[in-house]
Amino acid sequence: MMRLRVLWLGWIGLLLLLTACGSAPAPEPTRGAFPTPADLPSRPRGEVIGVSNAAGLQPLAVLRTHPTTVNRIVFSPNSRRMITIDADGTAVYWDMDKYQIIHTFGGEKLREVFFSADPTIVAGVSVTNMIFFASAEDGKVITSAPGNEDGVYRAVINQAGTQLATGGVKGDIMIWDTAQYVRIALIPATAPGNVRALSYSPDGQMLASIHNTAESLGTDTIRIWSIPEGKQRYLLHGWTPGLAQKLVFSPDNARFAVGLASPPNHDLDKPFTGIQIHDATTGTLLFAVNESGLGADQGLTFSPNGGFLASTGQASVVFVVDQEGKVIAKLPGHAQGTSWVEFSPNGELLLTTAIRQKSSIYLWRTDGFKGSSQDFQRGVIAPENNGVLLGAWSPDGKLIVLADGSGALLIWGIPGAV
Repeated sequence: MMRLRVLWLGWIGLLLLLTACGSAPAPEPTRGAFPTPADLPSRPRGEVIGVSNAAGLQPLAVLRTHPTTVNRIVFSPNSRRMITIDADGTAVYWDMDKYQIIHTFGGEKLREVFFSADPTIVAGVSVTNMIFFASAEDGKVITSAPGNEDGVYRAVINQAGTQLATGGVKGDIMIWDTAQYVRIALIPATAPGNVRALSYSPDGQMLASIHNTAESLGTDTIRIWSIPEGKQRYLLHGWTPGLAQKLVFSPDNARFAVGLASPPNHDLDKPFTGIQIHDATTGTLLFAVNESGLGADQGLTFSPNGGFLASTGQASVVFVVDQEGKVIAKLPGHAQGTSWVEFSPNGELLLTTAIRQKSSIYLWRTDGFKGSSQDFQRGVIAPENNGVLLGAWSPDGKLIVLADGSGALLIWGIPGAV
């Protein structure tokens, strides 16, 4: 009875939402065994999720096969397939029309996987730092090659799916052609330190890399590379070693935002410059966002139209920044553990998650992000959970996937006709 009451309160929260406004380091271990959410009859997806129908959101399925927390969720461009990778490196290929496993990638454990321009082919990185290309439908490896010296630290694919970039533990960068399955460029390390982050601009013309260095070796650096010429455009430096964590480009390729982690022992009540926004053409610093509790090392993302930048915080608040670098919203209620932020494909909603058990997972109306009001409209989903490490929208905007701490995947959407 209590479970039904909690779910009912969650759906009431969504109703209020409608009516109120008209590659990476080695996977970290799971947080341990938790009670798993109850099974439920699966239902097909229906409409695109937006403000007009958010009150109708319901759980559509619970997918379970991972024994540990899922830390990677990747959809195919048509939203019909999904690949998930857990903390143990197990990768599962899902049919998202039937909510069934098609296969589990055999052989090596995986750290990263991406759909290429040909969605029947995936590219990725194994736990043993091999770069591989495989058939998506059966998981059979087509070819593989050694990755960066001493291991791959980060990997990213461009928006077109034609290039895979991998950054090494020692700072070198490799670029791979996903159609020919070959390495087409090697950028040697310019200084000791790993490639903390990699990001392609949406048009694929630029690649940004963050290089973390030891404190004794100077500062963290950001390098912007011109893909057509294969040359460095410019170099930025001056960040405290180890604090530059994330970099994302705006949808129009004109800007990029750098997310910083707060220094060790930093007082969360004191302001901290957790985000810097730069001109992507020149590297010029446009805005520095200075707020107490800020720290964008978990999640940082632009809205589809570039009007907003959302960031996780060091405490229970998610921050929303406008185009002028002003914090216009502080979204509360994440139980001292914000873990992920992601806008819906249509830009109408913002999904925010929290890592603590039974913490609320929210959807926020983006049309309510105004500096004049702090009464931000939100709904609650997945009120019973084991903490959510990350969430993802399907590209068609019809599904929300939440990575529950138990290893289960919670699928939410508007139910369609059976």
